[in-house]
Amino acid sequence: MARRIEATARRLRRAVPLWAALALALAGAAAAQDSAGGVTLKMNRLYNDNGKGRVMVTVNNETHETLDVDVSCEFLRQKVPVARGSNMATRVQSYRSETISVTSSRAEQFDSARCKVDNVQK
Repeated sequence: MARRIEATARRLRRAVPLWAALALALAGAAAAQDSAGGVTLKMNRLYNDNGKGRVMVTVNNETHETLDVDVSCEFLRQKVPVARGSNMATRVQSYRSETISVTSSRAEQFDSARCKVDNVQK
C-alpha cells in the first residue's frame, strides 16, 4: 500500500509541471490571438524558390467578420533578418482560413523566417 501511494505521489509531482506548462502555453496562445484582432497565422512551409525565400502561411480568421489581412515575413540567417516580404489574404470569411505565399524581396541565403499580421481590415 505504501509503495502504491509513493508511486502515485511521484506521478503527481511529474504531472503538475506538465499541467502548469500547458496552462501557460494556452494562455499565451490566447493572448497572441487577441493581440491580432482574432487572426492567427501558421507557417506551413519555408523553401527556396529560384534563389528567393518563400513561406506558405495559413491565415485563420476567428472572428464574426470577413477580413482582409496584411501579412509580413522576415527571412533570417542565424536569427538576423536578411530579407522581407509581404502579401495580403483578401476576404477571409468568418471562422475560415486561407493560405497565402509570401516571397522575399531579394535573393538571400536564409535558414528560417518569422511572420506577423501587419494590418486587419473589415
